[in-house]
Amino acid sequence: MIALALRRLVKQIFESLDESVKDIIDEMRESYGRVPFIADSIAKHKPELLVLDALSTLLTLRKPTVLSPKVAELVAVSAAVALGCEHCTDFHIEAALREGASIEEVFDTILIAGLISRSARLAVGLRVLERVTSRIRRREQH
Repeated sequence: MIALALRRLVKQIFESLDESVKDIIDEMRESYGRVPFIADSIAKHKPELLVLDALSTLLTLRKPTVLSPKVAELVAVSAAVALGCEHCTDFHIEAALREGASIEEVFDTILIAGLISRSARLAVGLRVLERVTSRIRRREQH
């Protein structure tokens, strides 16, 4: 049943792919004030993927089950900061502010993300250091 429903959906997407992509790009421009770089690039090179990506984004970020759109965008800011993605951070800060987040809320989000990111990177670095030095000591004992 699910496979049949998915085949029908995919067929519908491909039958009106150009129109679907144009609608998605127009809605992104209207919702965000601009089109994200990734969406623009995917639309040009693999438009059918944009439709699937936009659906995933809609269900995850734009229409979360429990989180408000503001909180969802603050979570996106946090992830973007922690990953060090400057253009994602820029994009989601603007979206969070548009969803009603205050500058102070965004600032706190950035500080928390930076702290967690720093801790995660330190933990990785220190664990690797311990593993390498332990390995060297074992070799020296033999």
